[in-house]
Amino acid sequence: METFDVVVVGGGPSGATAAHDLARQGRRVLLLDKAGRIKPCGGAIPPRLVRDFDIPDSIIVARVNAARMISPTDKEVDMPIDGGFVGMVDREHFDEFLRARAAECGAVRRTGSFEQVERDLDGTAIVAFTEKGGTLVRIRARSVIGADGAKSKVAKQEVPAAARVPCVFAYHEIIESPPMAPASSMRSAATSSTRASIPRISIPGSSRMATRPASARARRTRASRCAARSARCGRRRASRARGPSAARARRSR
Repeated sequence: METFDVVVVGGGPSGATAAHDLARQGRRVLLLDKAGRIKPCGGAIPPRLVRDFDIPDSIIVARVNAARMISPTDKEVDMPIDGGFVGMVDREHFDEFLRARAAECGAVRRTGSFEQVERDLDGTAIVAFTEKGGTLVRIRARSVIGADGAKSKVAKQEVPAAARVPCVFAYHEIIESPPMAPASSMRSAATSSTRASIPRISIPGSSRMATRPASARARRTRASRCAARSARCGRRRASRARGPSAARARRSR
């Protein structure tokens, strides 16, 4: 059975970068990732990341210099990026670039699906994964890095509380709120600010970002709740109306 200093489960940007840094320091690293997986992501990366992680210009497919927020009432607010830009990458090529760079520094790439972490008699971790053909493989590892996403199988097995985390929130930047609007337009402003918390869809090759048009579901939910409340109130009124008449009918019998 092969033994590695580190097995990295997950070949996204975090896992590939960890494998690259460790291999560059002389560690024996195995990078495990699924084949053919393309992360559904807008691909926005800030200039600081481009600089700190040596991302070449050839990977940047567009430079976004502004964002536009659109409320359900079609009110638009532009947010220019003064003196800078946000780089846009194609995740299919960006992630593969990072994995290939790790391999160039000595990391061993394996394609397969993580199954579980077992323990040897001396307590050393044994990472079990299934290759594409269905073969189960076991690798000894002195350390294991679970970089397999928000619903990490590694975390659910090795970190007890991880199985109870319902979701993960990611914040990219902090933006300044606009000045307080007049009282007459407070309702519109509240709608716009609520909309601002909805995830944004970035458009590669464009200088704008649009919010996800997801307000219809919220409107339907509110409408169904109002209808349910109206039905309950109607039943209570009908019950009160029938009460005295039913009592008189029983007395007359």
